[in-house]
Amino acid sequence: MMDDILIENLSAEEHQALVCMYYAKLPSSDPRSKKMKDDFAVLESFFGKTFYTYRNYRDAYDYFFDSNGRKGWERESVDGIGIAHKAVYEKYKDYDVDVLEKAVDKIIAMYERNCNKNYDNLVSLKCIQPDVAHAVLSREPVITIRDIYTLADKLTLNNTVFLTLGGDRGNSEVDWEPGFRAIAHVVKAPYGHGYRSEAKYFKIDLKLDVVLPEAMTRNDFLDYKSAWNVTFIGPELKRDPTQAVGSITYNEAVAVTRCALDRFPEIKDSLEKIFSTTFMNKVYGPTEKLLSVMVNHGETDEAALCRNLNSNLIKTQMADDFTIFAENVLFYGVPGCGKSYSVEQRYENQVTNNQCKVRVVFHPDYTYSDFVGQLMPVLKEVPNAQGEKEEKLQYKFVPGPFTRILDVAYANHKEKCLLIIEELNRGNAPAIFGEIFQLLDRNDDGSSKYAIYNSDIANEVHKDKLCPIKLPPNLTIVATMNTSDQNVFTMDTAFQRRWQMKHIPNRFTGESLDEKTINHVAKHLPNSEISWGVFAQTINKKMHTANLGFGGTEDKSLGVYFATDNDLDDAERFAEKVLKYLWDDAFKLGRKELFNDCSQGLSAVIEAYEDAKGDPLKMVLVPEVYNEMQKKMTEMAAEQAQTAEEKTSEEEAAESAAEDNPAQKQAGEE
Repeated sequence: MMDDILIENLSAEEHQALVCMYYAKLPSSDPRSKKMKDDFAVLESFFGKTFYTYRNYRDAYDYFFDSNGRKGWERESVDGIGIAHKAVYEKYKDYDVDVLEKAVDKIIAMYERNCNKNYDNLVSLKCIQPDVAHAVLSREPVITIRDIYTLADKLTLNNTVFLTLGGDRGNSEVDWEPGFRAIAHVVKAPYGHGYRSEAKYFKIDLKLDVVLPEAMTRNDFLDYKSAWNVTFIGPELKRDPTQAVGSITYNEAVAVTRCALDRFPEIKDSLEKIFSTTFMNKVYGPTEKLLSVMVNHGETDEAALCRNLNSNLIKTQMADDFTIFAENVLFYGVPGCGKSYSVEQRYENQVTNNQCKVRVVFHPDYTYSDFVGQLMPVLKEVPNAQGEKEEKLQYKFVPGPFTRILDVAYANHKEKCLLIIEELNRGNAPAIFGEIFQLLDRNDDGSSKYAIYNSDIANEVHKDKLCPIKLPPNLTIVATMNTSDQNVFTMDTAFQRRWQMKHIPNRFTGESLDEKTINHVAKHLPNSEISWGVFAQTINKKMHTANLGFGGTEDKSLGVYFATDNDLDDAERFAEKVLKYLWDDAFKLGRKELFNDCSQGLSAVIEAYEDAKGDPLKMVLVPEVYNEMQKKMTEMAAEQAQTAEEKTSEEEAAESAAEDNPAQKQAGEE
């Protein structure tokens, strides 16, 4: 046995589709088909569609039901009828017509009742009894309202009631949030007169149509001017009556409904089932609202409105309008490991407009004013007392890199924008960012979770000093820093946690290397049989194992790109850059661990390297280190020879197999 169809779970469009499909299943000889015209008339009256529209829907269904004896419109599927029609067909096509009939009768009765509503008799009603409040919140089918003695002529069958739950939260019995909470209709007109020994008191029964997810207080209706005077709901510009029932005008009902819909968009389908299309079109149409506008002293209302509207348009452009490109990424690793190269490959290449990219380098003297902007003296022509123009010194806010890229990002919200900060920890990053670091907390849509207020930035970006500042979803901030670098500022945990940390490994070998890096690593040093990769790896290993008199040595390591190709082509450049760094910095406290002769100083080491007749490394490095480099080069040569031999053997085996199996030769070969 098929279950009854719960029409409450269907949308208004699905209600109409179900009625049309029901009549498509009935043959013309079935007496029930004679009700089709009347039922379609009810839908026509409520939804504003024509009778012929519904009949066309029925005809479209006819083709899929052989039992009706009608040919219908030949089509492959119901997809072309509409989404709601397809959903109804797929779910209920096999239901018995008797089950469909019961559902259709309920649908027609509901819309017929709502078609006959008298919108001149709308009522606002407030209840303070705990049993009624609990019944509303638990969505009981029928609720009895008692202790009423006025407006009996408006509480007639099917009339709409806007229901407010009252009560004092200081009362222990009031365990609900007071406020406008539901829309209902009368299912039992005034009855039980005199049940309290006084003839004036009566009861009514209500059926709930919509229960709001949360209570709406009077303050929620402040922006909707037409709702101000609604009894028990509006901001109480006139005194509420002592009896908990009041009348509502048509326009007031529209304003209350619109406010509730704006607050809770999910109730849209429910509202369309209880109010006519004419009423809902009024709800969806223009509504008078009050806008809060900041007006400066001496500024006209019109100018303030234009300024605020322009600012609000910018502020309210969110993820739907912006290209999403929102990350805070911090690349870290040893000097020369490829951090800037990673920034270029992963992020810079995504930014096609050079105007949407700003690069800045932090250093010990870099400040908040440099980063954000500062007041600078400028000469500006201004009229003097005689009306003549003359140049006077004035101060103007000059934006820094952060403010410039923020301005560009908002002005080009469809473009990906990028702020690159090189050497982040060589400046005092928390001090340079100041309150801006709070913007690094982002929402799922990429915008800042929390706003800050800075009149200079706001005026530069939004032309409104009072506008809150947020990072837009199309702005990514990428920074680089060396691992545990010396002579740098530390970054606290609160600052670091707002970044996505990405370590760039210092790789000289491995399958992940690109061709450029492979060739760079294999490049031999000037006049030497040692490659750059072997030299750097051997030096790094020595650096990490030798007792050099300081803590961690990772930041001292030679990165894969510490020396460029040009450095490796020129003995003088290599010596002045690499050997000088090893002498002055990495092996400063343990030079004898690396250099062959330390007695004459760095100049002698560089001269010995540049003037060497044989391999210059052999002249300046201790034998232990140089021999290890030679050994590594020999091992690599052997590995390469073995790999080449294995490859040759595989190729010869493949050729031999092909000769033994001529059938594998391609057509046309001889």
